[in-house]
Amino acid sequence: MKLPESPLRILGGIVAGHAAMVIGITLAQEVAFGGVSYTDSSLPVLAGAGAGTIASALLGGWIASRIAGLPANVVQVILVALETSWLIQSDKFHDPLWFDLLAGLSLVVGILLGGWIQRTRAQSIQRSSMVSSSTST
Repeated sequence: MKLPESPLRILGGIVAGHAAMVIGITLAQEVAFGGVSYTDSSLPVLAGAGAGTIASALLGGWIASRIAGLPANVVQVILVALETSWLIQSDKFHDPLWFDLLAGLSLVVGILLGGWIQRTRAQSIQRSSMVSSSTST
């Protein structure tokens, strides 16, 4: 049985994963497309920025999970939910509510999927190394 990760390792996973996600989102939305808005962006821009956003969340979830496992992904999801709620409440954006909610949901799905991919791959590698070590004896 695996012991729980240390709080510092979890914090490191959260910070590294969230930083990777934020940098990726900034590159996808601001650098590549010059900013994205439901009212001002074309459908191809929205699709490209959306794909880049989901890819960034996948990467952030994968990194956090690689460093600290599932606890880091859970905290990432909580942070995204809090940030999305704050952005909607602060009325900083003038996009439809469903658009902002869908953006937040895409981050949650990307984080969880990235973490799941990392954990599944790690378990697969661990199983294959156990099989190879048991067959070599």
